[in-house]
Amino acid sequence: MLSYFFEKLILFLDNKSQNKNLDFIIKINGKKLPIIFDIGCHKGETLDLIKKKFFFRKIYAFEPNKELVGTLKVKHKDVYFIDKAVGEKNCKKIYYKSKFSPINTLNKKNNFSNYLNFKKKIISKIYFNNNLDVEEEVDVISLKTFIKNLKIQSV
Repeated sequence: MLSYFFEKLILFLDNKSQNKNLDFIIKINGKKLPIIFDIGCHKGETLDLIKKKFFFRKIYAFEPNKELVGTLKVKHKDVYFIDKAVGEKNCKKIYYKSKFSPINTLNKKNNFSNYLNFKKKIISKIYFNNNLDVEEEVDVISLKTFIKNLKIQSV
């Protein structure tokens, strides 16, 4: 139960940051955007913000975690989900899934990283005890390929 509230707190703080980013986009481009990409859509937190702030024709949401995508498809029927990671080139990569899903990544953990060690100290009792990442091979697509295949003119 504690982990649920902790994740909600982290996502709340992230949303505050995302709101600032989206407000900046509105300042530059306005609220009308034909096509929007949400890369690493996680549990749809940013999708909810995008839908409140923008007028759009299509949203493409990329997320390699198929479990999350399955849940999101039910809630966001007007979003096109691509269950792939985004990278520089089309390939397959190892995806490290953690019990604490906001830190899922394509990058292997650097156990000597000061940042990771700092996080471990703060949230060790909740997430890092006996928390081995699950390694899963996922497809990676480049945005260049995706845009070319769908003949998208503007993002």
